Amino acid sequence: MNFTIGLSGLRTAQQSIELIGTNIANVATEGYHRQDAIISPMATDLIGTVPVGGSQISHYRRAIDSLLEDEILHQRPQYHQLSQELTTLRSLEAALGTLDSQSLTTAMNAFFGALRELAADPASQALRQQAVWAADGLAAGFRQLGEVLDSLDDQALVESRIAADQINSLAAQIAQMNNQIELIAIRGGNANLLMDQRDQRISELAERIGITTHYRTDGSETVDVLVGGTPVVLKEKSFELAVNPLPDGQLGLTAVGSISYETDISGGKLGGLFALRNDLLAEIQTDLDNLAAQIVREVNRVHVQAVGVDGSFASLTGATYTNPDATLASWSDAIEAGSLRLRLVDPTGQATVHQISIDPETDTLNTVAAALAALDPAHLSASVASGRLNLQGLDGWTFDFLPASSLSAAGPWTGTSAAGVSGLCTGESNDTFAFTVQGGGRVGLDDGVTVEVRNGAGELVTILDAGRGYAAGTALEFHPGVRVAFSTGTLTDGEQFDVDVVAESDPTGFLAEAGLATLFTGSNAREMAVRQELLSDPGRLATARGTDQADNVAVRRMAEVAETPLAALDGSTPVDFFRLTVTGIGQAISVREVRQESLENVMQQLANQRDVTSGVDINDEAAKLMVFEKMFQSMAKLLQVQTRAMDTLIELL
Repeated sequence: MNFTIGLSGLRTAQQSIELIGTNIANVATEGYHRQDAIISPMATDLIGTVPVGGSQISHYRRAIDSLLEDEILHQRPQYHQLSQELTTLRSLEAALGTLDSQSLTTAMNAFFGALRELAADPASQALRQQAVWAADGLAAGFRQLGEVLDSLDDQALVESRIAADQINSLAAQIAQMNNQIELIAIRGGNANLLMDQRDQRISELAERIGITTHYRTDGSETVDVLVGGTPVVLKEKSFELAVNPLPDGQLGLTAVGSISYETDISGGKLGGLFALRNDLLAEIQTDLDNLAAQIVREVNRVHVQAVGVDGSFASLTGATYTNPDATLASWSDAIEAGSLRLRLVDPTGQATVHQISIDPETDTLNTVAAALAALDPAHLSASVASGRLNLQGLDGWTFDFLPASSLSAAGPWTGTSAAGVSGLCTGESNDTFAFTVQGGGRVGLDDGVTVEVRNGAGELVTILDAGRGYAAGTALEFHPGVRVAFSTGTLTDGEQFDVDVVAESDPTGFLAEAGLATLFTGSNAREMAVRQELLSDPGRLATARGTDQADNVAVRRMAEVAETPLAALDGSTPVDFFRLTVTGIGQAISVREVRQESLENVMQQLANQRDVTSGVDINDEAAKLMVFEKMFQSMAKLLQVQTRAMDTLIELL
């Protein structure tokens, strides 16, 4: 009797039942691949002429489609990158919503609206206070949004480092499993369950960063894993990665021990965090800082060339610069070469206009201070202390930067009539106008007494009639907003005088950048604030550009910034630029939601295909279980029959 057949059948049935049990036990296990027992006949024997033999399980096949698994592994990093980007963007959107997504728009409208109200009554203390409070509210709104973005930046760094630690841990586990799988393969064992565990770790790794895998064909059943061109797993060895902020503020990924950093990381949570920190959040922060800087710059450029109800300044202190010997060009590209005019006002109210030349390529804060100090050392002190420009009127004298036009004689003046200039230039540029008397005589009494006016380019602008019929002292406009008047007396033919017409007392932009007599301080969203002197004394809020300090030109010009398309804001007004920024966040979310939905559909289809190929079907397993149960019973019956036959044979003997 040959019991081998029955025993092999029992063993095959038992092992198959155990394998079916393993499949059923893992029906809900993520990453599990169904195992199938491949049964083959044992080596046959002959009993007489009858070939006989049992069965055996030659191997356990893992139900896996490598191409399908590779596609799933390719899609997974993209999906998780989108998920991370959406999570952070929704956090930003929620933060904007908490602050009221239109809060900065409201704050801008409130500020510029308060300036317009003040323009209607520039002497009103209540309206001045309201305008200062509105400016403070606008600055606070910028700071809040800046802090939100800083917080998201910090969060991205922390989460990136956590993701890098998880990547390192998973890589170490994959390398360890590679080693165990290779040892089992060498011994000829079955490492299917361990390979499932390893592949699940690879899948988890792909959720955190984009990877490529290379399965070795040397029979070791091991896999290498790379991030970009950097290996994180080579057979049984793993290599750690680290995330660090770079000097330019971007995040960089490096292999531990290397000095080379990658900033263009894609795939998985880490790829999403890098894309957000290095690109999207950085772009939003740049836009917000740019918007704040442009409002500060445009408003301050008007404010520094005006005065409030408190009049001219006894002293001023500018912003702090760490290196007063650095050229002005290194401060900002907004400073241009040109002339800066300063008015010195004596205790009686009489003013003299002085000017210095500024070249941002060669001048420094110290050289500008020295030039200002040299204007009138007896009545104006200028110095730099702790990186701040300080101006001080001496002996009761004050100063300001009002764009006042002034008259100067160009040659001998023998006429008894005196010319006087008045008004406020509404033009766009500074110019020097030459006045030449054409035909002398008595002002207002003689015929043919005229004055020819030419601009700095020598072009004839107008001819003023000061002869018969002219009322002495009547102001005659020769340039938008600027007028000249002649007193009673005589004008001598051919004699000349010049008038410096000033549209901007500081076309260089130095005063605003130096922080002298500004409304706002700071140059970005996080630093924007109202100058403390204005919060303490709203009378310092500049509203007038005229020397009589009674006009509303300055406050109107500051209010007009709201409707001014600015080149630095891509030709948009400040309010429109912010709305476009907020809209851009919503569009970025919408685009990613569409892409995520598409990827979800693709991944669901791939998962369905995987379930067909690799999943466990309870009904199929139950059907196979019944087959092997009957097989086991039949083999047991066979052995029982063989045993009785053997017993009978022994009794006969």
